[in-house]
Amino acid sequence: MAKINPITLRAASLTLTGSLATVVGTASADNANDTSGAASVGSLASLRLVCTYARHASSTTGRPIFEVDLSMDAPNTAAASVSNWMPATLLDSSTFSSGRIDAYAMQVSLAPSVTGSTTRGTPPIDVTGAWWIRVRVYDEDGTSPGAISALAFGGET
Repeated sequence: MAKINPITLRAASLTLTGSLATVVGTASADNANDTSGAASVGSLASLRLVCTYARHASSTTGRPIFEVDLSMDAPNTAAASVSNWMPATLLDSSTFSSGRIDAYAMQVSLAPSVTGSTTRGTPPIDVTGAWWIRVRVYDEDGTSPGAISALAFGGET
C-alpha cells in the first residue's frame, strides 16, 4: 500500500461545542468544502486524522470526539453538492445471531489531554468504496470546550 502525505482539511482554529459539528474549510488551501465539509479521498482505502487540540483552561475532561461520514457520490460531483452521507461504522461481532451483526457509527474519542495544546490522531478509519468524506467533531466537555486546528488526514491507497 502506498502512503500519501497529509492533506489539510482545515488549518484555522475551530472552537468546539457539546454536539457534532461539521468541519468546513475557511481558506482556499483547505480541502474541506466551505459549505458541505466534503473532501475528496480519491483511491484511499484508509485514513488517519491528525490535529492540534487545545483544551480549555477551565476543563478537566475536555477531549475531541470525531465521527467520519462517507459518501459514494461520483467523484465528479461538486463538493458543495455531495450528499448521501453514512457514518463509518464499527461492527459488533458479539451480536452475531442468525446472520445479523449490529453496526454502530464509529466515534473516536481521543485520550484526555493536559491543559494546553497537544497533537492528537485517530487510528486508521476504513474509507474503502467512498469517494468523499466529511469530518464532524465535538468536545466531551460541552460546558468548557476546547478547540482544534491544523486538521489533516493522511492514509494509504
